[in-house]
Amino acid sequence: MTKHLPLLLFIGLAFWHCEDKETATYSIIGFWERESISLSSVDDPSLNVISLSDSSNYDFIQFNSDMSFSSYGFAITNYLNNGNYQLSENLLTLNLQDSISSNPEIIEWYFDVNNNNLTLSSNMIDSLNGSPITINIEMLYKRND
Repeated sequence: MTKHLPLLLFIGLAFWHCEDKETATYSIIGFWERESISLSSVDDPSLNVISLSDSSNYDFIQFNSDMSFSSYGFAITNYLNNGNYQLSENLLTLNLQDSISSNPEIIEWYFDVNNNNLTLSSNMIDSLNGSPITINIEMLYKRND
């Protein structure tokens, strides 16, 4: 029995490690309030800005265990988006169905959940005076449930 003890401990630790990884992946489930949004661009440093949320600039997002979500903006009544989401590694895909359009939209964000913080980040290409420019977007949410 004692010669098999290290093997049993190793197997137990391996299963424990797998369980923690799955728990961390699905810890996105809950109600989140946006704390800040930051924009930056290597192409145009004048666009680098960090905006902290206040009473005129905030939004909420609710991720449910059935892989559906709802997001609410500006005092929860100004707009409503909902749909389904998918998680893979560190990529969050939102299948967005807003309250105005009947056409769904797919949005992808890189995500990281650390304690009660959710960070969503993405890059988008826009144009400034006719030249393409890459803008990095990062939003920080705090758990609010």
